[in-house]
Order: sequence, then C-alpha cells, then structure tokens
Amino acid sequence: MGTPPQWDQSQQHAGPNDIPLVPPVPPPPPQRVKRKSNAAIVGVVGAVAIVGLVAVVVAATRSKDEGPGPAQSSGQAVAVAHGATPRLPMISAGFTHTCAVTSSQQAFCWGAHDGLLPENTFSANVATHVTSLGSGVLAISAGEGYSCAIVDGRGAVCWGENKEGKLGTGSTADSLVPTAVVGLKSGITSIATGKQHTCALSQQGKVMCWGEGTLGRLGTGNNDDTTVPQLVKNLDLGAKAIAVGGSRSCAITNSGGLECWGWHAEITGNSIASTPLAMYGLDSDVMAVSCGANHTCALTTVGRVLCWGSNEHGQLGDTTNTERSLPTQVVGLESGVTSISAGYYHTCALMSSGGVKCWGHNNRGQLGDGSTTHKTVPTPVLGIDPSVTAISAGYEHTCAIGASGEGWCWGSNSVGELGNGTRTDSATPVRVIGFR
Repeated sequence: MGTPPQWDQSQQHAGPNDIPLVPPVPPPPPQRVKRKSNAAIVGVVGAVAIVGLVAVVVAATRSKDEGPGPAQSSGQAVAVAHGATPRLPMISAGFTHTCAVTSSQQAFCWGAHDGLLPENTFSANVATHVTSLGSGVLAISAGEGYSCAIVDGRGAVCWGENKEGKLGTGSTADSLVPTAVVGLKSGITSIATGKQHTCALSQQGKVMCWGEGTLGRLGTGNNDDTTVPQLVKNLDLGAKAIAVGGSRSCAITNSGGLECWGWHAEITGNSIASTPLAMYGLDSDVMAVSCGANHTCALTTVGRVLCWGSNEHGQLGDTTNTERSLPTQVVGLESGVTSISAGYYHTCALMSSGGVKCWGHNNRGQLGDGSTTHKTVPTPVLGIDPSVTAISAGYEHTCAIGASGEGWCWGSNSVGELGNGTRTDSATPVRVIGFR
C-alpha cells in the first residue's frame, strides 16, 4: 500500500441545522495555492513517514437500547441524516484538546493551547465555557489545533490555528474567537475537522471541503489549497454523513454506500484519489464511518464493524498487526455496535448491550482498560457507566458522555485534555470537571 503521509493529530465532525443553504453575502475570492499534480505527488508519498491520526469523532449519541440510529460520521462529531436533530450532549476528542456540548446547547472545551480555547484561554485542565458561542450550539468538532461548531442562527464557525486556511474564513490568519465559515451561514447539517482540512455537509446532501488540498483530500479534482469551502465533485448520489481523517475524507451516500477521497491506497490500489471513489464491498447498509490517521472503520446497519488500512498497533482489531487493503471484520463485533470512533492509532466502539470497547495503541492508557499495553482485539473500558451514550477517540485520549450527561475521559493528560483538574494520565475513565 505504500507509506501513508504523516499526520500528528486529530479530526473530527459534528452536527445539525435545517435551514436552506443561502450564503448571506457574496463570499470573498478564495485564496488558492496551486499544488503539484496527483502524478507528481505519488512519487514522494513513499518517503513520508506516517504519524497520523484522528478523525475526530464525536460518535453518535443515543440510549444503549435504541440500536443503530441515523448515519454517523467519524471522530469528533455526530453526523445526522437530513432533517434529523442530533442528540445532545455530545463530545469530541481532538489531538490534545476536547470539546463538548451540553443538553442545553452550551459549548465547553479543555486541554491544549494554540488557540483551541477561545477568549485568549490557551490551556485549561477543566471544562471551560466557550462563551463567545452563546447558546444554541448544535454540534462541535475538535481537530488539530482548531475547532468548529454549528450554531443555531449563525451556521458554521471555526476558531484556532488556520494553517492552509482550514478555518474556512477566506484567509490563513489564526483566530481566537469563533469566526463564520464563508458561505455556510445556514443549511449545514454536519461539520468535520481533521489535521489541515475541514468538510461540511449541507441539508441538500452536498459536501464542501476547504484547507489543505494535497493528496486530493478536498475532493475537488485537484491538489489546491483553499481558504473557503469548495464543492466536492462527483458525489452524484448525495451524502448523508461525512468523516475526515489525516489525509482522506469519506461520505456515506444517500443510498447507504461509502465513498472516499484523498490518500486512498488501502482500498483501491491507487495512491490518491482527488474525487470520491466507491469503497469495495461497502455499496449499501453503511450507517457510520470514522477516519483515523491512516485507518478507516465502517459500521453497518446490523451493528457490524469493519476496518482497513494501517495496523501497526492493532487498530484494526483483527488480532494481527497486518495492514489490510480491504474492509476486515473486527473480532467479536459482528453485531451489537451502535457507534464507532477511530483515533490516532486506536479505535473504540459503543456497544448496544452497554459500555465501550477499545483496541489498538495504548501507550498512554487511551484504551481505558487499566493498562498501557496495546490490544489487537476489542477490550472493555473499565469503570465506565454501561449506559454511556457517546464516545470519541482522539490522539492519545478518549472521551465519553455518561447517561446523566456527564463527561468522562481517559488516556494522555499532559495538557489537561482529560479535564479532571490534573495533568496526570489515567488508564481508566476520570470525570470531567465542570461539564454536565
């Protein structure tokens, strides 16, 4: 499959809003940087080490007895079917920060610096209210050095680091306050953050992406960067959920199939694809997708989980460390899963029978099983409420929402990303302070 491009942080999705997609004002001319052609890039990909991660995932929020729900995206956010209302509270674990939304539609973030927390707050080890978002926050997604949200009456907004224009504001200037994404003031049902690119889904089933265009990850047919949203080409069936990873993006079509673009070697044999390609064997019944650094997982409507791509730490959950070019069954998860989240090198699943199982990289305790030993098969998270309603796997930490709306996190805590008032790692879930 070749060596995937490097990624060192997370990504994520979110969201809902049911108003028509009508830009309030003509958008400013996009700033675009011409990239090398796809053929030229292929020649250098093999020399790039992969470090990747997090399709930020805010897994679906639902009661444990509901069974599989509407289509979901990966990482730090929930993607919902058109017209659906996302269940709150929700949580999104990014690279070294975490964001969440309460049932009263208030946003909180905690963890790292680099503009991840608005209002000039550069780090926090407890949940910090994002007051500049106000009320009416419908979804949130924590990416690498930045965050995005969908706010009632404001549409899509982003803040933080703005390399390659990933905030979608028409420039590459960083922003410590939530700033409107150009042209997406209404009609946005989902937003997904990654490393250096972001995608959004409209009520009409159209997907727009912006930021770094290398490796075709924006799906526009070229490798150009752009600071404002651009329409993904050739999604003829329309989309109902999206996911963003380190160097790829995916969409669940209205027919239930899965299409992906960007770094694409693990499924088609192509090094990259600058427009969407249908995933082999996943042409129907896909309920959720989550993109990690260099692995991807899909959840079917019967609660079955399949993963493919890089597997050096067992993140595919098939008992091996062998990378897979085709969707591979995760051991023991042939059914009974309601949500999935692919992190940097680990993956987690929310079980319909209650509780969470995780597998893969575990150097900081991100699997939540009380150890720092990597696991190649799904392993139960210890000490967590079996009625947990949402999960999100980040870089080296994982978070969840409990039945009462409280936040739980585990794994790395070097910059306060667990939100428990310390900077000490925890290999089992700890309660987030200040969020409920």
